[in-house]
Amino acid sequence: SMTAVAAGRIASVTSHSTHEEEITQYSELAAMEEEVGIRTGAPEAFANGFAFASAMPVYSQAEDEEGNAVTSGQGISLTYKKEGMADMNLFAEGTGMYEGSIADGAQQTFSHNGVTLGYNQTHYRFVPGDYEVPEGEKKLVEQGDIVISYGTDQVEDQISRSISWEQDGRAYTLMAFDTTLEAEDFYEMACELIDGQ
Repeated sequence: SMTAVAAGRIASVTSHSTHEEEITQYSELAAMEEEVGIRTGAPEAFANGFAFASAMPVYSQAEDEEGNAVTSGQGISLTYKKEGMADMNLFAEGTGMYEGSIADGAQQTFSHNGVTLGYNQTHYRFVPGDYEVPEGEKKLVEQGDIVISYGTDQVEDQISRSISWEQDGRAYTLMAFDTTLEAEDFYEMACELIDGQ
């Protein structure tokens, strides 16, 4: 469900979830989708062996430069696991959280059955809540070369790889941190999701 409020352009999106609402049985996913109002089309397992491990609702809010809420909505975050591999996360939500398409400005673009997919590799810096971004780092953030994410005990750097697309009024992102999978692997998993809709 989406709620729109008259305000400026979207400058940032914040999301939160709680493990208290987490499910670990694939059979419970349909009920969660019903409750949240999002059909994920998520398989129990992908052809490459990644299998469903858990899912939880995600609550998001988009804000303008002044911190005013522009829109809010719910989505679902799913985690897939495969032995010896970094976890794969799938996010499904309404498209109202983004200006333009979620695939805009991607480092690499793919197309499948009329759907445009955007692949990106992003440097994330996870930091404690009291972290103050140094001047030199602020420029990197503005250029989109690094993403600052608050909420860890110490500063940690990780590389995320992701592929995003929109289909039937929903935005999807497959993402993994410090994974050995390549763009083509992400694309193949995304195609399974697109074809399953």
